[in-house]
Amino acid sequence: MNRRTFLYSMLGSAFATSSPSLAQDARIKIAFLGGSHSHARDKVKVVQESPHFELVGLFEEDLQLRESYQRSGVTLLSRDQILNEKSIQVVAVESAVKDHSAHARLVLQAGKHVHVEKPRRTI
Repeated sequence: MNRRTFLYSMLGSAFATSSPSLAQDARIKIAFLGGSHSHARDKVKVVQESPHFELVGLFEEDLQLRESYQRSGVTLLSRDQILNEKSIQVVAVESAVKDHSAHARLVLQAGKHVHVEKPRRTI
């Protein structure tokens, strides 16, 4: 299974179980917490081009990366906006690997679905 198929399957499952009252043709609202992971830019592009997703925005601490994402049409958000915005259904954690576990935990504590690779726990 390639990355794109996996992402569609995973997010589709999360969306289908999140709210039965949503219309069948509603798009999954997703945000990215971080954009520095090696897969981040490709995943953002998949979401931007997909009729199944609505990219709400992205938070990234690195100023150069933020500007790069903004130039590609991505709305920049704060971490709090991503965690507190009720319309965001899924958060993709695409920060540095060392931060994956902490960021995924924040997303789960906010009551949202999370997509994260290699949630390595740091001591």
